Amino acid sequence: MSSDKDEKIFSEIISLIKKHKKFLLIAHVDPDGDCVGSMLAIAALLETMDKRVGCYIPGIVSEKYNALPRMRLLLSQEEVKSYQYDVSFVVDTPTLERGGNIITADDERIIVNIDHHPTNERFGSINFIKDKTAATAILVYYLLSSMDGNVITPEIADYLYMGIVMDTGCFKFQNTDAESLFVASKLVEYGARASEITRKFFYMKKFRSFKVLSRVLANLQLFDNGRIAVMELTNSILEEFQAKVEDTEGFIDYAMAIEGVELVAFLREIEPGQVRASLRSLNHLNVASFAEKHGGGGHNKAAGLTINYDLEKSRDIVISGFREIFLTSS
Repeated sequence: MSSDKDEKIFSEIISLIKKHKKFLLIAHVDPDGDCVGSMLAIAALLETMDKRVGCYIPGIVSEKYNALPRMRLLLSQEEVKSYQYDVSFVVDTPTLERGGNIITADDERIIVNIDHHPTNERFGSINFIKDKTAATAILVYYLLSSMDGNVITPEIADYLYMGIVMDTGCFKFQNTDAESLFVASKLVEYGARASEITRKFFYMKKFRSFKVLSRVLANLQLFDNGRIAVMELTNSILEEFQAKVEDTEGFIDYAMAIEGVELVAFLREIEPGQVRASLRSLNHLNVASFAEKHGGGGHNKAAGLTINYDLEKSRDIVISGFREIFLTSS
């Protein structure tokens, strides 16, 4: 579903790839499967074209992604500072701050910005942004499928399928549409191992994850006649089960499954006096507007922010914000 404008962008990007030799690929902090998959798909393409490739991910990378073949290209924060490159690809990352500020908008080198977030700041020399698209992996698929020859190998298809699966909640979220299903089916044709990818990256979890989940669900609270659901996680619970933040991936989906719930918040203590809030909407309500007011961002139905208060105060702020969303949308 590419337009003439898209094809022009593809032509520019492909020309850059052919012209230059050294590339840096940048993901957002604490990346999800869409971000990792999109980055590694491009990395695999570039390496098959005999390009020099380095990848940089700020923050924590989930253990489940570490065994992916192209993760060997990952550079440390110190290594990336001295890494020489001609062109950078920033994927699934709406701001350069989210990319660890490893590059700046006034960088003399070329920046290719590929993303599906509506809050993207269009900082690239070339911007391929589609904020109605379910996953950045879909945009990478369009780029690669526009190239001459069959460049989408089974490895690349796996990466992109993983990205779509993770950002659509295994095709359960409201962003699942004809486009995401169509591209997923094409990737299976290219060799994506649909069942294996889904099980390994979406369903499979550590036992400690379930122990933490049991505590979080036991303390889940409903407000406003069940229209608001709030989940909370303290560092002490993570420490008790020797769990990691990545073990909480997907927790918010359980609150979204409660009948009658319209807005959901998962509040995770980062440190005393600081909380990370993940927000979800199950209908037309826009949680990104609230997140942006507090320095966060995201999509209308999925957004996040950091709140510099303890859990109790953060809960009050989020509930107040949710109630305002109800009022302004009625």
